[in-house]
Amino acid sequence: MLKDHPVVITKTVVVTKIDSVDTNTHNVTFKDSLLAWNWEANDSNYYTISGSSKANLAYPDASETFIDNMEVDAKLTLDVIDNGEQLTVIAKSDNPYTCLGPIQSVVIDPKTSPTISRYYKPKRWGLSLYFGVGVNVGYDPIHNGVGLNLGPSIGAAVTYDIIQW
Repeated sequence: MLKDHPVVITKTVVVTKIDSVDTNTHNVTFKDSLLAWNWEANDSNYYTISGSSKANLAYPDASETFIDNMEVDAKLTLDVIDNGEQLTVIAKSDNPYTCLGPIQSVVIDPKTSPTISRYYKPKRWGLSLYFGVGVNVGYDPIHNGVGLNLGPSIGAAVTYDIIQW
């Protein structure tokens, strides 16, 4: 667990790279040298892509492909690792087509941020030890009786902090 509950903000570069995609073709039409078809490709767990293509056989260099839907499912997990000297942010994805690039991050201490510190209520109650000089009520060995005396004092107490540092 990180000390003082820091807030971590990251900028993660996510690249999805699919090298080869098999497509399923359907709704093929041919009219006046214009060939058109719809297609779709998917790996049911990770991506779905669909679109349409057309080619004019009289002008093959004017062929067109239009992607009308592309969905990539990639669950990202960002973790903060504290090795005692510095904080490191690591990222993982369950999608084998997803590559996570460089990660830039910053750690903000909520106690020094006026905006964020409003969300963290200070803990006021505590248990503390004390040592010092005080007026004690109890048995007075000098006068051989119960009474007030001035002397060293040691003890434990439940406290409410008015000022914290």
